[in-house]
Amino acid sequence: MAIVQTYEIAEGRGVSGAARQSSVYQRSFAIKIDDPATSMADIAQAPGILLGSPHPDDPSVFATSFDCSVSGDLLLYTLNVTYQAPELIDATSDGPGSGGGGGDGGGGGYNYATVPADTWSGSSSVAAVPISVDKDDEPILNTANTPIPDLQADKAYASLSLTRSFPTALAAADALVQYANTINSTGWAGTPAKTWKCQGGSWQKQTQSTGGENLTYYSATFNFAYDASEWKIQQVMIGTRDSNGNNITEEMVGGSGENPVSEPVGLDASGNPVTPPTKPAVETYYVYQEKDFSYFGTPS
Repeated sequence: MAIVQTYEIAEGRGVSGAARQSSVYQRSFAIKIDDPATSMADIAQAPGILLGSPHPDDPSVFATSFDCSVSGDLLLYTLNVTYQAPELIDATSDGPGSGGGGGDGGGGGYNYATVPADTWSGSSSVAAVPISVDKDDEPILNTANTPIPDLQADKAYASLSLTRSFPTALAAADALVQYANTINSTGWAGTPAKTWKCQGGSWQKQTQSTGGENLTYYSATFNFAYDASEWKIQQVMIGTRDSNGNNITEEMVGGSGENPVSEPVGLDASGNPVTPPTKPAVETYYVYQEKDFSYFGTPS
């Protein structure tokens, strides 16, 4: 069982392109064999072109996919190779032109035996969130100086996503566990500390093949959201008892009766009821653990 002859089919050559997109080239090869039981792996590799090999006429594109099938003659196969700019592929340390070639593709190319490089993307989203203070951190009150309950407002969040490759599932899962629900402890991505929160993410096993060799890695995606207010939680102080545990009466908030108030009223920073024009106190809470986001590198 052997390869008898391999040659390029002129009719199979082609190229297409569009503005701001990679050119896409096609090449076709005929492979003659002397036994129908010849290994498909041997047939597919007969032209000597590995995934990542540059196109002989345009070194800016690389072999990214192929298909191979038998013709009407059981001893004749056709191999079609597609060349274009690769996506999510990490070049060798010397970049294009440093290994990964083969056959008439010449030297150079992208090394598909390495895992994908870090890939960043961005977007934004809008969510309805509870609010109790305005843009100046002042409590939102009704005309009776009482906080208005159950208010919501739309809030837009800028977001980033990072896809990173890990050698093991444990490493990918551990990174997500360590950083999910944390905020940046120092300046990161061009913004101050405490403004980015890792919302978590996901990971999955990936396997890619080239030259008959399989490469397995684990691809994890981390999602980040931006909040200029430093992810703080602000709450207007209200209650039906004062800081000493005594019931707040109607008289204590400007009324005339001695009956306890039926609804929570505004409190000052010491836990005592307030009356107009004094506004209730607003307390700020930070609930998210801080982590050094330099682990993720700089978005680019």
